[in-house]
Amino acid sequence: TSVAMCRRQPALTRAVNVDAQRAIAAAAGRAGRHVVLVSTSLVFDGATAHAAPDAPHRPRTEYGAQKSAAESAVRDAARDACVLRFSKVLTEDNARVRAWIADLRRGATVTALRDLAFSPIGADLAVAEIRAAIARRHVGVAQCSAPDEMTFLDLAIALASLMSVPHQRVVGEAADAVGESPVSHATLADRKSTRLNSSHR
Repeated sequence: TSVAMCRRQPALTRAVNVDAQRAIAAAAGRAGRHVVLVSTSLVFDGATAHAAPDAPHRPRTEYGAQKSAAESAVRDAARDACVLRFSKVLTEDNARVRAWIADLRRGATVTALRDLAFSPIGADLAVAEIRAAIARRHVGVAQCSAPDEMTFLDLAIALASLMSVPHQRVVGEAADAVGESPVSHATLADRKSTRLNSSHR
């Protein structure tokens, strides 16, 4: 479920993101199965870069709060559970990027958040990390993000540059203005002890 959907329908999404994950983990634990829960950097408040795996959870969104609750629920329900936190997983068919491309191609101006940082990784890396967690039966918390971060405005400007579109056609806007929470930092700690597969870096 998305950040926006969690904001609009907190009860429904909590049933999926927390209650269902707890039930699945409990059943898997009783069967002696290894559990991997995919979580998010949004369990943190983004005040500090390179958040450590054991940093206090301070979610600023309903989505982050649900993921934080799911982490606790799954680790309580299954002894051999792994929580695998990702920063933003950016895919080729990202709806936001597709919309920007379409708008820029037709000569329109696009808007992008100037105060919402993210640390994008590709879907191939995310899949590789999940497979590694399963293969190694990793227990505890592991994290994966890019080594640095950018804002959505940075991404939109870079996209315009690649398309040879004047950067003046990309306008920044504040997260608060569209019902989002500003995020200053999105990177996760880059320590070998908390990583599953350092060969990908």
